Amino acid sequence: MIEQATRVFISYSWDSEKQKADVLALANELRVNWGVDAEIDQYVRAEPPYTPEQGWDLWMQEKLEWAEFVLIVCTESYKRRFEGKEEVGKGMGVSWEGTLIRQEIYNTQLKSTKFIPVVFSSTDLAYVPLVLRSKDIYSLENNESYKELCYRLRKQPIVIKPEVGEINLDLPSGLMFLPPSSQEKPRIVNTVINRRVFFSFHYQRDIWRVNVVRNHAKVKSGYQEAGYWDCSLWESTKRTGEISLKRLIDSGLQNTSVTVVLIGTETSERQWVNYEIEESYNRGNGMLGIYIHNIKNITGRTDLRGKNPFDSFIVEQPSRFAYMSKPQIRMSQIYPTYDWVNDGGYNNFSKWVEDAARAAGR
Repeated sequence: MIEQATRVFISYSWDSEKQKADVLALANELRVNWGVDAEIDQYVRAEPPYTPEQGWDLWMQEKLEWAEFVLIVCTESYKRRFEGKEEVGKGMGVSWEGTLIRQEIYNTQLKSTKFIPVVFSSTDLAYVPLVLRSKDIYSLENNESYKELCYRLRKQPIVIKPEVGEINLDLPSGLMFLPPSSQEKPRIVNTVINRRVFFSFHYQRDIWRVNVVRNHAKVKSGYQEAGYWDCSLWESTKRTGEISLKRLIDSGLQNTSVTVVLIGTETSERQWVNYEIEESYNRGNGMLGIYIHNIKNITGRTDLRGKNPFDSFIVEQPSRFAYMSKPQIRMSQIYPTYDWVNDGGYNNFSKWVEDAARAAGR
């Protein structure tokens, strides 16, 4: 069964050409990169007959009823029109949408979660209408806030709530009271920590070998894969620019504890692999590299050994005393590398991940 895209309507005022362009860019990115069915009036005005046959008033009403979520782009003029304080004849579209939105909020006794206030700049936070101030407000200039909004629109949790584990404690056979000094300590239960792992690699050349590593653990426990590795999503994101690519990578890194760099022949030369390594370091992830060139591809061939991408990064190490200069070393002196074939990756991968997480204090 194919999952249906979330239906989102964006309500905003035509404050300026820049405002219109920002809203169009937001709608485009939600549609292309996040799989959200975002709708704005500019899409209607771009194609014949350039205006809705039923008129703009009914079109707005239908879109508000159609949408699962309504993003309300708050600005000074939007607030004035939303609250019915605009001059007669100005901003009639927002005034009408505001009337419909207020009525629905009233009908639900303020319990509706459908209407989501957003701002392009934190300076517009003061212009969130009163009836929306008890809602979560998202600032689109903040990457974390924007990411939380997109997860909400996709109806996906940004934090994974783990199941409550079973605790196997020995229970006393009968009711009795023992003084504290004579009570036995409860038995310690060994548990497996489920690490969330981000894989960094060169898609075009290495995807066959990469999948050998990623798929081996589907029948094993000990870690959970994170990240977005759908080629069509990656290619569509590339067309929208560098900012969108960074957001995609940052989303994949969210809530991970370990980054595994799968090193092929050209991996160290890939711009976005280097970005993923840098961001993983900044987030405090544990890291390790695994050479995958010895894994045979679909034709039974191995590949050339590539350079260690950690050699390209020089980082500062904490000094013993504040007045001393901080020593600089290469990341390759900090993060270990292994060979999937020669070092027994199938049996040792979980241990490598656990060692990397513990070394980073994760």
